[in-house]
Amino acid sequence: MAALDETDAAEDNEDIFDPGLFLNEDYVEHAYELGDGAQQTCLCLEGASTDHDLTGQVVWPVSVALARFVAARLDSLKGRRVVEVGAGTALAGLAAARAACASVVLTDGSDVIMQLLERALASSNVTATLKAPTSARKLLWGDRASFDGIGTCDVVLGADVVCWPRLVEPLLQTVRALLRGSDDGVFYCGFVSRSQLTERLFFEKSERFGFVIREHTLESFLPDPVPEACRSNMELRVLELRLRGDARGAPDVFASDDPANAEATGDIAC
Repeated sequence: MAALDETDAAEDNEDIFDPGLFLNEDYVEHAYELGDGAQQTCLCLEGASTDHDLTGQVVWPVSVALARFVAARLDSLKGRRVVEVGAGTALAGLAAARAACASVVLTDGSDVIMQLLERALASSNVTATLKAPTSARKLLWGDRASFDGIGTCDVVLGADVVCWPRLVEPLLQTVRALLRGSDDGVFYCGFVSRSQLTERLFFEKSERFGFVIREHTLESFLPDPVPEACRSNMELRVLELRLRGDARGAPDVFASDDPANAEATGDIAC
């Protein structure tokens, strides 16, 4: 009888516990300086989330840095198809949409962040400066079906998307597939090195996937002194990854192609 009571109690606790009770969606519209007097508004939280899956609710210094990097290169984005991966608040993607791009797609793997992006794109303050057709789509890294729903592009953006070792390969699988249809495709990655192991893994696997990497330090594109919103106690860089010609001809391989990984692909997102 005691065992039965314990089971009933556990079921009652499951009914009472609702993860949504701890979800903060009190977003504010915040305008960020992009340089030369330009500003871009996005929707975000004012404080950091304690959930690693919801760090995309916050604008981090590297996101501002990547957005300013993009804003300084708007002319190069005209007529190009742009996808932001692990978009979060999508400041970099919104900065790109200020150019006359063919399209801008803001993607993330979190349902909470997808709702944030949809709310942002419904805000006239966020979209007032955008010139490109801009949409939000869910994208799971390493998942072929998820990629097929978006297709190829010319420019991929990602701010602070190199976080966890297990996500490095699925991220690169997806980025390579996104860029393989472009003769001059590029991945601009706002990079923060929080782990030497993860950094080393990313550079090694990037080379194996056929990417050539060029680095941009903040000093190479930001004024001196560095704007407060781009300051961090960790080194911030922008990496430029381009596929070698021979790599563009390689077949796409996704984690989801392996039946052993198929069920776990839903967790491969940032």
